[in-house]
Amino acid sequence: MEMQDGKPTPVATDAFFAGKKVALFALPGAYTPTCSAKHVPGFVASYDALKAKGVDEIACLSSMTPL
Repeated sequence: MEMQDGKPTPVATDAFFAGKKVALFALPGAYTPTCSAKHVPGFVASYDALKAKGVDEIACLSSMTPL
């Protein structure tokens, strides 16, 4: 999914990854305090370094457990 016109919209992985260098990281759970405080900030802080290495996109894969 990616945001388009303010709404989450499905995107095919082959279209998303095609012709790009992508840094893909995964989180064990979406929007949990640990992920927000410990995992995501490292990738935000590394943004410039990843871009300098030729990364076109930085993507996060996570799962949400149903309530």
